[in-house]
Amino acid sequence: MSLYMLRGRGAAWWLPTVADPGGAPTDAEMAAGIPLAAAFSQIQGLEPQTNKINVPLMKYKTEAQIGGPETFQDVIVTIAEDDGTGTDADAVERQDALDTMLADTTGVLVLSRTKQTGAVGDKVFTIAAEIASQVPNWDLGANAATTAINLTPSTPLRPVKVLA
Repeated sequence: MSLYMLRGRGAAWWLPTVADPGGAPTDAEMAAGIPLAAAFSQIQGLEPQTNKINVPLMKYKTEAQIGGPETFQDVIVTIAEDDGTGTDADAVERQDALDTMLADTTGVLVLSRTKQTGAVGDKVFTIAAEIASQVPNWDLGANAATTAINLTPSTPLRPVKVLA
């Protein structure tokens, strides 16, 4: 078994329109989506959180804990920016991500760990969400300009296969 890293192998897409937001995207929906791989710098918050419920029992001084409801965290996708004047494919992809992923829009974030182009039958991960906001990073240090896109999930992260 060989190990691999996501960089240079994985990909991400934002699909503004999906017939079944809780299910798998179709190949046509993937083709119509906004590719994010050239803009995608980081993602946080995909892990669900379980809220334990305390149950007092007469026999014990301590309370027992049982599994409670699972909740989603807000998801933050960090997009690398350029100055908006680039015309190469990567610059256009970064600008498309910022122009499309606007506050109050909904869609499905699709993530692939091993493929840079989606095809029928590929295993991908999806999470349906509404975009809450775009927040540019104003750090003046020697690092790339980025914008945090804050997503409010409506489904958990799900492994699915791309449909025909």
